[in-house]
Amino acid sequence: MMLRTIGRAHAIRPCRILRAALLAACMMMSSSCSDDAPIPKSRLLGIDSDGDGVRDDVAAEIASNALLNSEQKKAHMQWAAAFQTMFAADLDNEDEVRNAIYDIDEAANCFFHVYMSLFGSSADAQTAIRTDMRTLSAKINDTRDRRTFFKQFNKKKEITPARKPDFGDADTCHFHMAGHEAGGAAEASEVEKLRQFRESGSSASPKADAGSGKSASSGK
Repeated sequence: MMLRTIGRAHAIRPCRILRAALLAACMMMSSSCSDDAPIPKSRLLGIDSDGDGVRDDVAAEIASNALLNSEQKKAHMQWAAAFQTMFAADLDNEDEVRNAIYDIDEAANCFFHVYMSLFGSSADAQTAIRTDMRTLSAKINDTRDRRTFFKQFNKKKEITPARKPDFGDADTCHFHMAGHEAGGAAEASEVEKLRQFRESGSSASPKADAGSGKSASSGK
């Protein structure tokens, strides 16, 4: 597995990259992110005519990006779909907020998997991840209403007791990655554990380091 080859120290990087990417759009226009008034979903979700969970304009831009290979495009689609889950969430419903947080974390981990499989654990890989996440996030958060809701979501995220799964070596992409045939059953098992963890509402990590007796979510 790719994350196993680059070492556990790199497994925490998606969170750092995620925070930078997610905050970029709002930080650039902080004055438009100060409104706490509810925003109608019709002004957030846009048009998804084929029902793939991604806005048509975002999906078209991803599909037409000649700089991305097929797996990168799928990772971008998963990232965009996670944002749609966020836009659809009722911010007064903790379960919906938690599910949106999980979907975004899962998509970020997939993004990381795909780019590291292409570029390895190089500085170029990290730059590509940050650049592409920020560019795509800016496209997704392309209106004042969406940027405002994004800020509202982040406020809710800070006060919502969210489950924090340790993805470890699990491939959280919602598509099959080329070259991952070996160990596919093990990956599927890990992802199923994460799915069950998400549905259970447990605050404990579904993975544990059996060799050391330490919780995998401790990062130690």
